Amino acid sequence: YFDKNIRNKPYDQKVIDTITETIDRYLARKGYMHAAITLKEQWQEDTQLLTLAFTIILGQKYEFVCIGNHAIAREKLFEVLTEFGRSASLVPGDILAQELERFYHTQGYLDVSVRAQQNGGKVCFVIQEHKQCIVDDVVIMGVSSIDASVIKKMCKKIVQHPYNEQYIQETLDAISEKYVRD
Repeated sequence: YFDKNIRNKPYDQKVIDTITETIDRYLARKGYMHAAITLKEQWQEDTQLLTLAFTIILGQKYEFVCIGNHAIAREKLFEVLTEFGRSASLVPGDILAQELERFYHTQGYLDVSVRAQQNGGKVCFVIQEHKQCIVDDVVIMGVSSIDASVIKKMCKKIVQHPYNEQYIQETLDAISEKYVRD
């Protein structure tokens, strides 16, 4: 990554910032939430080249382990856990477990339970997913200016499919837009 983006190329602060952010995100994914990255630039007048020296101090490693997650990928759960940014390592495991439960609810796992077991910099989440809910039907009431069958057709994306809060919100937005237009 370094070679193709900066070696023997004109100086570009945006590229250097992007590389630093990439290193930072990589280290966070590996559990080093409070890694310190410093950059020292060494200008060599005789060769007219700039040497970049990244110094990384890793600090304590934090590890999030999920056991029992079969339906949702570990990477997605890690995104949820790190929504707090670097502060995620300071948040008690029970609160992070509640965040995971909230996320599971948005994906249709309404009967999920998540327990956190914390030991130093390691938090283990034991997840019992149970079954994902399926949207059985959508009932349309109180709509006078749009034919209910038109709305039913707009709901095809969510009816008889696993509950997904994002799809439901997109469908509601489309119905609202149509309602306002007509």
